[in-house]
Amino acid sequence: MILPNTIIAGAPKSGSSSIYWWLSSHPDVCASKTKETHYFDDKVYPRFNAAANVIEHGLSNYGRYFDHCPADAKVIMEATPIYLYQENALKHLADFDPKPKVVLILREPSQRAHSQFRFNKYRLGNIVLDKDYSSYLKETEGTDGDPLMRGEYIRYVQRWVEGFGKERVYVMQLEQLFNDKAGQMKQLARFLALDEGFYDSFDFMKRNETRKMRSTKLHRLGLQLQPLVPQWLQESAIIPLYLKFNSTAMPKVSEHDKQMIEDLKPRFTAFNEELAREFTNIDLSLWK
Repeated sequence: MILPNTIIAGAPKSGSSSIYWWLSSHPDVCASKTKETHYFDDKVYPRFNAAANVIEHGLSNYGRYFDHCPADAKVIMEATPIYLYQENALKHLADFDPKPKVVLILREPSQRAHSQFRFNKYRLGNIVLDKDYSSYLKETEGTDGDPLMRGEYIRYVQRWVEGFGKERVYVMQLEQLFNDKAGQMKQLARFLALDEGFYDSFDFMKRNETRKMRSTKLHRLGLQLQPLVPQWLQESAIIPLYLKFNSTAMPKVSEHDKQMIEDLKPRFTAFNEELAREFTNIDLSLWK
């Protein structure tokens, strides 16, 4: 069975889609057929991983995502950003021999939390449209999906460092990435032992920008069918046409929510500072 040697393991709504697609364009990289396999999630979800998950299938079904990859590919990867918070992912991926490299891309925590709310509300349809951000935070407080707790990154990152070794864990910032796409991707390429020159003239395109779905039912059906369509066809025709047909621009962030985002930033100060002490490439001035 061909297994990945690189995992993009977090964090949700922080740029993992861009990293996945930009890496998958590299000639020495083979990406999983489905970007987010959710194979090592802590639960079985009918939408995400019912047909293939470690809880029911061990590793036996995992190889289906990589059976198109040549065994000698320099990088074989998948990207399931929720893995950052999943016990199963940490446990099982750390048992690989050799252990894979882990890429974590992080975003200012307060902005990331609000983006998670908007993604669930307007893209997935998991939150009723009349629910506001304050109510969402109260309902999720202390749960596994608490968006504020998920922003205390060092609590989770440190566990991955302990499980994989710091030399195998690469931490990036979304803000640095979009300020200098080529430079940041070249640094990542060096970490993965890839030819960094590929990104000198690469045509970067932002991926997975949250759009409001006109029909969440149609969107869920599309996600189920996505693994059946070749990636090149998705990229060149299907995704642009689909988004034009079934999405609209996101509603503007309200002034109330903007103020909440700013008011919540101090909550993360101590966690951010600890993260920056461990990973000196983190620029906290970008999270002020």
